[in-house]
Order: sequence, then C-alpha cells, then structure tokens
Amino acid sequence: GEFGRKNLGNTQPGDGWTTLVAAPRTVRLRPDASAAAEVWTFDDRAPGATIRIKGGEPLRLRIENRTGGPLSFHVLGLRGPNAVDGTGGLTGEPTAPGGTIEIAMPDPR
Repeated sequence: GEFGRKNLGNTQPGDGWTTLVAAPRTVRLRPDASAAAEVWTFDDRAPGATIRIKGGEPLRLRIENRTGGPLSFHVLGLRGPNAVDGTGGLTGEPTAPGGTIEIAMPDPR
C-alpha cells in the first residue's frame, strides 16, 4: 500500500512530504559549552525540529542519510503500523549511508 516504511535510493522531494537531512556536524550543544561536540543533526539542528501534523492528516516523512553510518528513525508519541516503527533490525533495516527512507502513516494518533 501507500503507507509503510521503505528504504529507497536517493529520491527527489515530492508533494506532501516533509524532508529531513541527517548529517554530522560540530555544534555547541549549550551556549555556555566549553567545547563543541560532533553529533548527527537533522537539517543542521541538534536537537532536530518538532514536526507537527493535524489530527486525521497523514504523516509523510522522508529522511536522507548523509551520515557515515546506518540510520534508524523512530517516531515517538504516535500509534501506527509496527512496520513503520523505525527500530533497526527489528521492524526494518537501517538505512545505509547515502540512502533515503520514507516513513508514512495514514492517521497516526
């Protein structure tokens, strides 16, 4: 069906999808931090942005993995199909570096 979890090659953004880019960056996690830390960010943010959807609307999330390692993405606070849970090795395989994953839920409540 249209909804579920798919590992893809690099894809182009499409209508109705929120796209996040996971990539390593060196950032100061607090303004008063004495040193910067290398972390994986989403769209150059650590922590990543809050994604909001209205009740009854589908979640369509595309994540590009530009990190140097495999990436899993678990969506917290939503009920959806187990296959979209994002637990690498359990409900799907992690996305390889350079790959893209799409997470879609028809009505995640």
